[in-house]
Amino acid sequence: MRHMNGSTAIVELRKHEARGRQARPQLVVVTTGNSATSDLYIYQKAGFQGILVKPINVKFLGKWLADFHAFWELTAGAGNAWTPGQTLPPGCPRPEVKSTSLFEDGYFFGDLQVFGTVPRR
Repeated sequence: MRHMNGSTAIVELRKHEARGRQARPQLVVVTTGNSATSDLYIYQKAGFQGILVKPINVKFLGKWLADFHAFWELTAGAGNAWTPGQTLPPGCPRPEVKSTSLFEDGYFFGDLQVFGTVPRR
């Protein structure tokens, strides 16, 4: 972007959402080649919900995004935060819980890593 990077843009979006008292935040996933641990924490802190690391397998991209969106609509988007181990609503796509997540409560839809809030130690 010409005037700001993606993380700065999401910080501004989250500020805008807070001022408008929106019922729920926009669902935003970063696509990047910058996937060092420090980068992932920056993206999570900025307000992204997840990350797709380049190169992206476009064959499955639509499914991963559709599953994450459906999951979001039935859980966090409906005001019901979900953490690994909890029961999912009927018809909800099941995320994969992997130890490779940087967050205890993080999960995956294919290569799409969804950030949690509790850093893994």
